[in-house]
Amino acid sequence: NMFKQFLSKASSLSLASGSSLLSRQTQRLYNQPSITFSAPRERKCFSTTGISLKSSMKNLKIKMEAENVGGKIKSLIEETMAKIKKCKLKDQKETPLMLAVSKTKPNELIMEAYDSGIRHFGENYVEDFVKKSKELPADICWHFIGHLQGNKAKKVCQIPNLYLLESLDSLKLAKTLEKECKKIPRELNILIQVNISQEPSKSGVLPEELEKLVKIKGLMGMGRQGEKEDLHILHGLRSTVAKIMDVEESTLQLSMGTSEDYLSAIEEGSTEVRIGTTIFGKRDYKQKP
Repeated sequence: NMFKQFLSKASSLSLASGSSLLSRQTQRLYNQPSITFSAPRERKCFSTTGISLKSSMKNLKIKMEAENVGGKIKSLIEETMAKIKKCKLKDQKETPLMLAVSKTKPNELIMEAYDSGIRHFGENYVEDFVKKSKELPADICWHFIGHLQGNKAKKVCQIPNLYLLESLDSLKLAKTLEKECKKIPRELNILIQVNISQEPSKSGVLPEELEKLVKIKGLMGMGRQGEKEDLHILHGLRSTVAKIMDVEESTLQLSMGTSEDYLSAIEEGSTEVRIGTTIFGKRDYKQKP
């Protein structure tokens, strides 16, 4: 049928759900024991001078980065927002949300974006995410967009201003998140990554497992760079899902588009674009803040 045809073409997507993530059938799945690793022995010859030097160099790097980009972020945000507003909308009722991807960036740069009116920020690394959520304003709407391990789910769920978790890639993790949310208690909006191609090398929920999920709220996906057809496929898939669910298509979220292709994504109906390097500059993944 039409739904299966879309699934066979799409490269990656995610489905958003609320706190009730799994059907009863799913509760018995993925009860695998966790794997633990012993910590390496402490080296007696370790020098604290090396720690101080490394810390000083890291702080210097952050300062240089802030000075290099600082002062420009407001103008870059205004320029990007102007392009978004001028972009021809497909069927969106509102201008798409611009998510500022602040992963690996220091608080100084995030605050400059905050002072420019940005409230939605995306983070990838749990420890950095927890630290920033405590140090930065409480009215920030945080999006967690990185891979989340089950043993760190509790930390993420406890962040009060977590707005959306965008990278859930297994039903086992979904079960863990639901358990942690019930303890608080709280509801959590989640985008679930789906392994459309069903390749063993890729993570994500398999397409046939989607029927075990309830309260679907929308789709999220990242097409191949330069392949506008992938964006078109994802938009069409949202229409198909809406018909299956018997809901208005406009009620389903469609998160797609990054700094490289956000204008094309908006033209294809995206309701959220993830912008990082365009406003914060390139990242150094070897040295996270």
